[in-house]
Amino acid sequence: WHTAVWTGREMIVWGGNDLVRPSFADGAAYEPETDRWRVLAAAPIGGRYRHHAIWTGEEMILWGGDAGPSQLSDGAAYDPRADEWRALPPGPLSGRHWAAVVWTGREMIVWSGYDNERAFEDGAAYDPVANTWRNLSSAPISSRCHGAAVWAGGEMILWGGTEACGGLGHDRAGGAAFRP
Repeated sequence: WHTAVWTGREMIVWGGNDLVRPSFADGAAYEPETDRWRVLAAAPIGGRYRHHAIWTGEEMILWGGDAGPSQLSDGAAYDPRADEWRALPPGPLSGRHWAAVVWTGREMIVWSGYDNERAFEDGAAYDPVANTWRNLSSAPISSRCHGAAVWAGGEMILWGGTEACGGLGHDRAGGAAFRP
């Protein structure tokens, strides 16, 4: 349960876990044109899996995830040109994984998700230029995890997911458009 983003030149992979180690705190970038991998600089955040990643056009932003028994609410941004990281400021959301996350062209939106006990009905947006978070108004859709989300030019479209995130539950067959 690692993350990967495409920069237009490289695939950047970070974090994850396996059966031996609970979570990884490292990453690498693969450039298909040269068929070469490079190791990323050390991140200012701890290892995690089931976290979220987006590509802004300049940076990969990582947020949240799972570190064994604890859910994480921190994150970091990675600049592949400089091979440098910066920690994100603390945000308004509690730790979670399996959230719906999209890039709007200006902000990373995080909505819903799960903390191994419950799904959330809140969300926040992170602006990497201002380096600030803001709370979102309520979405017109119930909490869920594993839902699909896309940014459609002015709204976040959410679809599907499950109501019982940690076990067997009913699939959510509905969706909604959300203008945060």
